[in-house]
Amino acid sequence: MRTKVGLLIATAFTASVQAQVLPNDAVVGGKTIGEWTAECWKWIYSIPTNENPQLDCDGKWANNRQPDPTVFFIAPVTGVSPPPCTRTFTVPENRFILLPVLGITIDNIDTVPPLTLEELHDILNGVLDVPADLHASIDDQPVPNLLQHRATSPPFSFDFPDGDNPLTLFYQHPIIGLDDPVIADGYWLMLEPLSPGPHVLHTGGKVSIPFFLPHDLICNITVVPIALDQRVAELIAAVDGTNLPKNRQLPLVATLDAAKASFGSTNQRAGINQLRAFQNKLRAQIAPSDPTLAEQLFQAAQKILDTLPSM
Repeated sequence: MRTKVGLLIATAFTASVQAQVLPNDAVVGGKTIGEWTAECWKWIYSIPTNENPQLDCDGKWANNRQPDPTVFFIAPVTGVSPPPCTRTFTVPENRFILLPVLGITIDNIDTVPPLTLEELHDILNGVLDVPADLHASIDDQPVPNLLQHRATSPPFSFDFPDGDNPLTLFYQHPIIGLDDPVIADGYWLMLEPLSPGPHVLHTGGKVSIPFFLPHDLICNITVVPIALDQRVAELIAAVDGTNLPKNRQLPLVATLDAAKASFGSTNQRAGINQLRAFQNKLRAQIAPSDPTLAEQLFQAAQKILDTLPSM
């Protein structure tokens, strides 16, 4: 009986971890996981070395210049410093998390003549097809089937305005100007938004050739709840970003501004009523001509309402 109970518990934990990790063909915010890895590297390349999250092994720069409200980027380790790299930082609630297991890039810097895209991919495949090690866990529960989480970016480019960047450190001479093409590759996990509170993410791996040191990244994170007025502010930004004409945006934004003010003054009842009024306006004014947009905004408001006690 104890063996059966233990097996059931282990199976439940595995299912829970698998539910937190999106499948490798997932699309988040209109981008594939491979496309998100390119965005992650662009974020890393854009930040000076004295505040760069890839060069950070305590977590103080993990939130620096995070570029997207949908996905929170965790920078890969450099592979040139001895492991482990242990970071402690916060993540806003309701963010997907892009988590590196073993992430690298390739380009043609210092390569004469430059390699073709096919040749660059061949090198990446030789390094990554059969890694010597891959490991990942979420709150001490192992993530299975890591070989299924290979993510390769489309080719991208980055224009370095000056030499203060992590590639300058890697290549040991100033890297300035256009780097094109660049390909990101490796093993990455896209996590569903985690529940508020503390979590431990532990990932790493080792390529089969002794070029990089083993990657071993420990992230002690705290998912921080988003204040209600901030949630409404994000919804206002979403309405502002639609293609609705201003005369149709303004009544919606006015209602949301009132809800934001109510939540900011801790008047939850008024805030709830104003969000419901916003939903009613969507049904009456937007749904007849654009039902898809109306439903998207309706559900965004409902997501806020679902976090509140019914009144």
